[in-house]
Amino acid sequence: MYHASLKMAPFEALYGKKCKTHVSWDKIEDREIIGLEILIEMEQQVKMICEHLKEAADRKKNYADLKRVDRKYELGEKVFLQVKPKKISITFSKATKLSAPYVGPFEINEIINPVAY
Repeated sequence: MYHASLKMAPFEALYGKKCKTHVSWDKIEDREIIGLEILIEMEQQVKMICEHLKEAADRKKNYADLKRVDRKYELGEKVFLQVKPKKISITFSKATKLSAPYVGPFEINEIINPVAY
């Protein structure tokens, strides 16, 4: 199974070689890597995996930044507060999934910093 972030299969990332399936059981390896060669190969593999994961994280960040909107509120504006349904102490019903995901409206009385009101 190919992993897009690693650009290889997880088995290959972990063990440094492709997984042998029933199709490849009849093939006999010509040589076996031992000692220093395997350490060098594993170091290269780890560096490559780190690079691929960084690229994947950058792609995800760029995609998330496209959808990000900086909101600025003024004094006196009314806003709703988003809360998790399980954390709402106002409702005591058993059907928390049906409770409102927002509470409020609340009026902004003070601006502490750009992200805290």
